[in-house]
Amino acid sequence: MMKKKLSFLPLIVVTTLSQSASLQVYQDTAVYTYMPQSLYLGMTEGVQASCKGQPLPLEQKAICENDERLCRELNALQNAQAALESLQSNITLLDKITGLYQPTTLDAGMMIDAARKISSERAQLAASYEKDKTALEFQKKAFLKQAGAEVPLYYSRQCDVPVTLEFPYGSVRFNTFYEADLSGEKSVNVTQYLALTNRSGVDIAAEDARFYFRKSQRSVRPVHFHPWIIREYRPEPAVPRTQTLMKRSAMVESPVADSLSTPAVEYLDAREYRVRELHLPSTGEAVNVRVDRWSADMECGLSVSPYASLSVYEACTFVPEKQIENPEWKITKGEALISSHAFGEYREKRYHLYTKIDEDIKVTRKPIVHKEKDTGFFGDTVRKKDGYILTLTNKSDKSKLITVNERIPTSTTDEIEVKLLQINADKKIDYRLLKEGEIRMEVDLSAGEERRIEVLFEISYDKEKQISY
Repeated sequence: MMKKKLSFLPLIVVTTLSQSASLQVYQDTAVYTYMPQSLYLGMTEGVQASCKGQPLPLEQKAICENDERLCRELNALQNAQAALESLQSNITLLDKITGLYQPTTLDAGMMIDAARKISSERAQLAASYEKDKTALEFQKKAFLKQAGAEVPLYYSRQCDVPVTLEFPYGSVRFNTFYEADLSGEKSVNVTQYLALTNRSGVDIAAEDARFYFRKSQRSVRPVHFHPWIIREYRPEPAVPRTQTLMKRSAMVESPVADSLSTPAVEYLDAREYRVRELHLPSTGEAVNVRVDRWSADMECGLSVSPYASLSVYEACTFVPEKQIENPEWKITKGEALISSHAFGEYREKRYHLYTKIDEDIKVTRKPIVHKEKDTGFFGDTVRKKDGYILTLTNKSDKSKLITVNERIPTSTTDEIEVKLLQINADKKIDYRLLKEGEIRMEVDLSAGEERRIEVLFEISYDKEKQISY
């Protein structure tokens, strides 16, 4: 007897595990495997069901039991529609009765009193109709936001094993976003979330849910070796212009044809997320699920690039513990919200998070107006001086250290030369001239201070040439 109990135990475990619900969400579809408690499926369409690997037919029915959440909402919507139609019928009937009424005696007082009552009643009915009509429109929008159809869908028969549902694109989807807490002076606390949205019309409850940043079906085209042939050069014969244009158009079109034949998307890094005990009702509203949390050492500073924008912004840099997959961030400092839509990027081996604009720093950039004598001729060479003036004003009561990223023109040919002449300021500043004409300055502004920086450069070129920059 003991042997029978022991041999039966693994079977119970296997049966229990086999009937646990699971969900897999890809970029193009979602697959839900569960054990239905009844023949009711949901308010959905375009979904495919299978039982034991074979298609399971589905059918629509007009009856929807109130035991199901979406059924209750559908029935409430239908009741509201019926009440609105009843109001419209009352208004129509009242107008018809009024039109058919023909008094046999002329009593002005009675007619005035009747007209007043009829008008008042009709006005109340019309007001109620417009109010209920607006409420019904909102109610219908809310229902369609969470349901894929207005008619319930049922299984045609029972299945004694878990049923697999495959949803069409967009029914169940997800996205990832990040939240950075800057409470620590030299560290950032990063929390990653998944925003899950279900508008399939089927309420989902899964013990194991997985989310993939890739398509469910990926095709790879093999590359077979072909030799790289070198040949003796032979000039091509002259071709009439019409044939040349036709040949060029054909050359332009061929890459498009190739691109259309290749897979639309192919992810080399299939990022995967897992959520246990997921309850995802079909409400159309995003459900945020925390995925991961980690900390990293952080450095923050103020920067400005006046040639592109006069806004001074704070940038915090760190080396992420995990790969950042979405550039959109929510920035907080404890309970305070700094930015609900910040931007980040990988740059120079670190991650740069742009947290906020510093409104206390005002920056202006004006060109220097030069006289004719500032441009000289030396033989066949023109040497033109040019530049601009930066003004930085600290309106706050705190000192600010700002990295100013500026530039001078850069040339891609030896026939045009550009050199930095000088950077003048009322106080000495540290600066570096980097590649491609980039200038990086470190400006320390005390509270209420204004700094004026003059950048001068010279352009040398042949007097027969014309330049633009």
